[in-house]
Amino acid sequence: MCDPISMGSFMLNAATNVLSFQAQEQQAEQQEAYRQQNAKNANKAYLEKASNTNRRTREELETATQKKFELNKETAEARGQAVASSENSGMTLNSLLADYERQKGGFFNSIDRNILFQNEQARSEIRGFNAEAIDRANSVQPMSSPSPAAAMLGVAGAGMDAYSTYHIRKTKDVPTVS
Repeated sequence: MCDPISMGSFMLNAATNVLSFQAQEQQAEQQEAYRQQNAKNANKAYLEKASNTNRRTREELETATQKKFELNKETAEARGQAVASSENSGMTLNSLLADYERQKGGFFNSIDRNILFQNEQARSEIRGFNAEAIDRANSVQPMSSPSPAAAMLGVAGAGMDAYSTYHIRKTKDVPTVS
């Protein structure tokens, strides 16, 4: 097979198949790198959002603890004033002291309930952040690598085409280089 046109056609087709395979392989590698970076970014965003939510929850708990401390202090001061006052005595004093404790208990209950709701809201937000990160990470699908077998078949096909062209030219008595 010395036909330069057939040989040139074969070389061109073979090179095209090899270069196409290499380009597809490079594209698959770039897609995988992009997918991995996207997953890292999604995880980083999740961690940042969860951290901020946890920080906010801790601050709210600290504020609630401070409120309880202030309520205890106010109740103690009010009890002290009531006991020190000469106007309150007997049953009236006991009722007044019980009322202070009841009010304090109601405030504490309200504070505890709010903290419970805020904690549940924070957990719900974090679950949402997690779902968002998973969705974001899965939004970029991996790309399948090109098949080396397909590239080899393309080269073989180019060889068959060149051989076929050579024989067609030979049978038509087209001059070839011997």
